[in-house]
Amino acid sequence: MIGPTATDSHTLAVVRRVESMEVTAAGDTLRERVDAAAVRLELLPRFRALPSVHPTPAAPAAETHAAATYELSRHVSLAAYEPCAVADAGPRVRYLRRDAAGAVVTDVMLHRSGE
Repeated sequence: MIGPTATDSHTLAVVRRVESMEVTAAGDTLRERVDAAAVRLELLPRFRALPSVHPTPAAPAAETHAAATYELSRHVSLAAYEPCAVADAGPRVRYLRRDAAGAVVTDVMLHRSGE
């Protein structure tokens, strides 16, 4: 969930409340929440569906592209994609989680719901 934008009168930052929830195959729930996440530019690996049980190594730098992201933790990022070549069906949100070694273990593109 990505909340509405807010500003701080003392800084130039625009922030949002961002929360994610992932349910693993084992039934565990992974939750991340940041009440004042600032958008930042990050180089993300090119999106491709991953097998659900076999993590793949992080993509080499040549296969990355810039995206506006919200960092929820050291391992979890959300990227908001507006209509463009990456998102044929309209706005989407990408959820990207890495393991401690930096390998991408969850990479999904979700349709944005509700404004």
